[in-house]
Amino acid sequence: MMAERKNFMQAVNKTIEGYLEPKPFESEAFYEKLGVRQFKKYMPTTGDWVTKNLWKWPDQVNKSTSVGDFKKARQWMKTTELMHSVGFYTVLILDGVVVGMGEIAPALVVGALNMVVNAYPIMVQRYNRLRINNILDKIEKRQTNLVK
Repeated sequence: MMAERKNFMQAVNKTIEGYLEPKPFESEAFYEKLGVRQFKKYMPTTGDWVTKNLWKWPDQVNKSTSVGDFKKARQWMKTTELMHSVGFYTVLILDGVVVGMGEIAPALVVGALNMVVNAYPIMVQRYNRLRINNILDKIEKRQTNLVK
């Protein structure tokens, strides 16, 4: 029984990691064309405007150069992306039920809200993770060149 549970959890973790890995079509330019940079400016909780004007984070929070900090940020982005993904698909299913009941107008409103509350934040997380991966790759290349 324990081995089956362990195998199941390994399969779940492998599936989640596969979902979180960047896909071949994903690039910073891809997400920028979808408007992620504009959306990122005004995200309700951690957007650029909110962070600067409401939370008043010190400048050094956004200017880290530590590999460890980048890796922590990347892991946090994975976590928040998963939370938004669960929310997105849950709302999508419920929205489908509402459509099935013939209630089109409420389904459109909920669908639009789902895009703002879940879909775009997912894209922002994936976009930012691509950017962090690029930074970490550059740091690794520099360190490799120093060792040679």
